[in-house]
Amino acid sequence: MIRTPQVNWCWKLDAHAQKLVLDMGRNDAFVTAYSNKKLTVQEGFEEAFTLEQTESYHHLADVLACNLKGLPEPVLFHMVIHAVAAKSYHKTIANKSWLFEAGDGELHHSPLVYIQTSVDKALGFVLGMEGGFATLLLLSETLTLPDQKSYERYTLIKTNINTLCSAVGEDVLSFL
Repeated sequence: MIRTPQVNWCWKLDAHAQKLVLDMGRNDAFVTAYSNKKLTVQEGFEEAFTLEQTESYHHLADVLACNLKGLPEPVLFHMVIHAVAAKSYHKTIANKSWLFEAGDGELHHSPLVYIQTSVDKALGFVLGMEGGFATLLLLSETLTLPDQKSYERYTLIKTNINTLCSAVGEDVLSFL
């Protein structure tokens, strides 16, 4: 069972690490992958974990747990915290559709999707869809791009929905 948000949970921008941190009290803190350059908050930022974030946390945890059966709790926790942080504090990102291959054309309304470049394939979690575009949280460890660059786990990607393929089946966990 994934841990439950507590009233003492608090978001902070760590000045030393230059990253968003979730302070969970009792010397327990979770450092996200999001640097201050990618965030809408400024140095000195501190905010309690909100009711809206708590609702989102539980919803995202349920969706991920149902779609990634057998996922260890710590991994699920990392995914959910990054999804909540991204939805709450990440700057708007630009469309990068040209980097990805066309999908199979059959999006089965799964929140888990595969996204493929000419050299790699990865698993993503759809955080939102609007105007024919999807914003994804990259769940795979990396996604290699054709120009020898790569995206790391928990990077946000915005792409056209026609570049996505539903991630269903037994092999989904092998993409983490």
